[in-house]
Amino acid sequence: MYQTGRKLVGQHVVLYFLPGPEEARAVVASRKVGNAVARNRAKRLLREMMQAVIFGEPGRSRKITACCLSGRQGADANDDAGLWAVAVARRAILDCDIHVLKAESLAMIENLIGPGA
Repeated sequence: MYQTGRKLVGQHVVLYFLPGPEEARAVVASRKVGNAVARNRAKRLLREMMQAVIFGEPGRSRKITACCLSGRQGADANDDAGLWAVAVARRAILDCDIHVLKAESLAMIENLIGPGA
């Protein structure tokens, strides 16, 4: 995942994406982020951000897909390929709220797949 996937680096989070056979997600907060309380807060923020921005929140159709990462268009884009996503917290995540994290992640993803996708 870390070697072959797409890597997006932000101020608060590092995102990794890889097309896979099914949908999978993970959040990581190392001991560098802080003590157990800080790591748990960081993981809660990452889970909420992934649900809202990457995998789509209820009532919102925008969702990053595996075909967006591979550049496939047309009939191939309708495959039921999943997406593996890993979000890694950086130390700066402790100084931001969920709105800042969502905005940063959305900007990174739009930069990857294009604003109109």
